[in-house]
This record gives sequence, structure tokens and C-alpha cells, in this order.
Amino acid sequence: MTTKDLLGVLVKISGLFLFLRSIGKILQFILLYAVPKQMGILSLYTASYAGLPVLVFEIFFYMLLCYLFIGQTEKVILLLLSKTKISSESTLSRKNIFECIFVLIGLESIIYPISRIISILQLNNFNLIFSIIISIAVGALLIFFSTNIAAFLDNKLPSQLLSLKNK
Repeated sequence: MTTKDLLGVLVKISGLFLFLRSIGKILQFILLYAVPKQMGILSLYTASYAGLPVLVFEIFFYMLLCYLFIGQTEKVILLLLSKTKISSESTLSRKNIFECIFVLIGLESIIYPISRIISILQLNNFNLIFSIIISIAVGALLIFFSTNIAAFLDNKLPSQLLSLKNK
């Protein structure tokens, strides 16, 4: 198994996770209409529900990413590998597994806040935008520096620094 294979498995697992998240959002959307209809207040309740556009956006966003992660896995892997220093054909080592996991965590750190941006802007709660920006920045750093972080965790970075000192 190569690093590219492991990254493919992790991306597909993320796609399944996003699919489950989207099912939860679809159920939330259905309940938005089902419960008020049973109570006889459908038109008043749903017409005034301000979160409906956010819910629809989240459903489409998660389903699009689900399609990309499950249906277009190869393209996603090539995009991720082009943005990192991970070698796609290397055999698995502890460092390579760390790299793939950090790329996956970085993706999750970017995906979830992006889906929340619309709701925060709609609520005019600009204090939370700072936390979204930090989360997206941390996710991007995890993706771009996954090799360095993995090397540090694999105890190779300290030895590399010592060898640079001796030169």
C-alpha cells in the first residue's frame, strides 16, 4: 500500500462522514416542515424561519463535497498531493501515515467552518468570523506543513536539525 492509496481511503472515509452529516441536515430540513404541519402552523412557522437558506446551503455544500470525495477521489488526491510535499508512490511508514492524517484533519478544519460562514453572516455575529478564519488557517497549515509536522512527530526532525548544525 502506498501513501496515495492510504490518502484515497481516508478521503473516501471523509466523504462518507460528509454524507452522514448531510443526511442529518436533510432530516433537519424535513422536520422543519413535518413538525409544524402536524401542529397546524406550517405557513407561519416555515415562512419566518431565517435559517432555511443556511440549511439548504449546508445540504448542497456537504453533498457536493461528498460527491467530490467519493466520486472524484483521484482528482482530490492529486490536488492534495500537489499542495503538500507528500510523495504519492512511497511505501507506508509511520511518517507517511501521520502525513495523510494531518492532511485529512486539515481538510476537516477547513470544510466545517466554511459551511458555517453563511449562518454567521446571516446572524450578523461577526465575532465568530475570527474563529472561522483561525480554523481555516490552522487547516491550511496542517495541509501545507503535514510533512514537517509528521517528521517532527516521527522523531526525524530533531536529528535533521542536528545534522544541519554539524555541516
